[in-house]
Amino acid sequence: MQDNNTNGYMMPNLVNKKLQKEVLPAREFTLSEMLSKFTPEEALKIAYLPIVLTQAAFRFATAVANECAQRQLDYKKPVREIRAHTKEYIRNIIGGDKADLINSLESQVCAFLGKAGNDVQTLYFCINTELKKEYPYLKEYNLLTNIYICQALCTYVREKEMHYDQLIRMRLSAPYHSTVNKDALAVCKALQEIAGNYKISIHTRIINTAVKVIGIKIDNMNFNCD
Repeated sequence: MQDNNTNGYMMPNLVNKKLQKEVLPAREFTLSEMLSKFTPEEALKIAYLPIVLTQAAFRFATAVANECAQRQLDYKKPVREIRAHTKEYIRNIIGGDKADLINSLESQVCAFLGKAGNDVQTLYFCINTELKKEYPYLKEYNLLTNIYICQALCTYVREKEMHYDQLIRMRLSAPYHSTVNKDALAVCKALQEIAGNYKISIHTRIINTAVKVIGIKIDNMNFNCD
């Protein structure tokens, strides 16, 4: 398992150093100051897209944890990490255990997966095919496929967040950089511990294309905060 990179998911010390330097002199902006620079639709997308897609990615991480438990595989520590950090992410996002907000978020995740279901299946097929090509002797590939789907989607989320950071800096005419999602980092690290030496690149042309199609689908969603 790599120390600084989990198959493409950016660790904090790998974030563009120029951006890190820009953050230091930045003053804090109020929420109203930031929102005033964006349309309501833009603001909702910036706020909700990373959360919804991260939650969708975490469904695959949870599937991995459940399969490990059901098959009694010897991955108790990474399974605990996955379960703890997927729950902690929600608590950090909504500020506690608020059932109404959790249900609202889950409904948006379901709406996204309903619209992008075929595209997610395509990503599954692409990653599954890559695994079979690299490790043709394995008897089953579902566990590893779910691991790399989660990692591919989390990597895309971070890339999207960095794009939004740039947009916010332009609109505010000031330094700005979002906080790296430490829960996603921890989940991806735990998943890679389960994958072990069965590694593939999630940056192949075919996998990148599949992820971008999913990105287009969620980009076209209408988010709401009800």
